[in-house]
Order: sequence, then C-alpha cells, then structure tokens
Amino acid sequence: MVDSKPNISFQKSNSSNNFINNNNNNNNNNNNNNNNNNNNNNNNNNNNNNNNNNIIVQQPIFQDLKFYLQGDFIQNEQGISEKVTKLIQKHGGKRIFSESDDCIFLFQEFMGEAYETARLFKKPIISITYLYECAKKNSPLDFSLIKEYPIYSDCLKGCVICTSGFNDEIKSNMSTCIEQLCGEFKYTLSTKVTHVITNADTFASKRS
Repeated sequence: MVDSKPNISFQKSNSSNNFINNNNNNNNNNNNNNNNNNNNNNNNNNNNNNNNNNIIVQQPIFQDLKFYLQGDFIQNEQGISEKVTKLIQKHGGKRIFSESDDCIFLFQEFMGEAYETARLFKKPIISITYLYECAKKNSPLDFSLIKEYPIYSDCLKGCVICTSGFNDEIKSNMSTCIEQLCGEFKYTLSTKVTHVITNADTFASKRS
C-alpha cells in the first residue's frame, strides 16, 4: 500500500517583500535625513565662519596717540594730571613730557600763553573735558574737527546754529565758541539751521 503524499505548494509571501521594501525605504529615508543633517551642519559651520569673519575687533580709542600736558597745568593740578595720565594709558594712548610734531595738546582751559602759542602754530588741541567725554562714550577723537580748530567739548555736535541781533564782533566770538563745542555756525538763516540764538535786548528795543 502506497501512502499518498500531500501536494504542497510554496508561494512567495507579499508581506515579506513588503517588509524588505519598507526596510529599504526606511534606510533610504535615514540616509537622506543624515545627508540633510550633514548639510545643515555644514550650513551652520559656514554661518559660524561668516559670523567670525564679520567680527570687528575694536582697538582702544586712544591707540598709538600721544598727549602732551603743558607745564603750568602739571605743576598746578597734580591730582588731575595723574588721573588724566591713567585714563590715556587705559585706552591705549601715551602721555609724553615734551611736545613733538605728532602729539595732541591737552588743556584744562582754552586760555593763557601756552594755549595761544599752540593755537598760533596750528597744533591739534583738545580739552581734558573732551578727552573724558570720548572715554565715557568709548568714542575716538574726531580728527576732522580737531584739524580745523581746538575742541573743548562735543556737547553741540549735530547742532547748526545761527544768530540774530548781534554785531559782527560778538558773532565772531560766538562762532568760535560754537565750533569749539563741535557745533556748526551759520551767519545766515537757512533750512539747515537747527537753532537760532537771538539778542533779547535788540528785540525789546524794537518793540518799544
């Protein structure tokens, strides 16, 4: 008697193929994600490099500048002289004890023989007040103005000033004061003028 063998058929499983395909797709997606991450990292590195390239290292505001304090001031104002010296050195400058062609003259007040002599020879002149203002704001000296006239303060910087009711001598004196305070003086009124200084006595006499 012969045993009958059952008929057995084998079929490919679609589920297994789907599983393999899904794994392959997942691997591809992971590879794509890794590539995207790498690209993002490269972009971040490039951005960091660009940011580093854009960083500007600011030098001390008095870097390589030489300042000369005239003799009378040193003798009469020892305490202030020492403070000024420390301030100059703190911001990269150097105080010298004898004048030179490339030094900046420092004065407490814009008066006296030493000041008039320095001005006569067109030396660059600033006041200690202006020096302290620049240090407080961490702002360099404005050499475009210093080359033109002595600078006592920058309190009028940006102001364009005209006068009315004063004679020529007073106008000239006011012009000097305004320029030494970093303002701009105009002899005639225009649209650029920001402030007008008037002579109250002149207007009072006209009204009466």
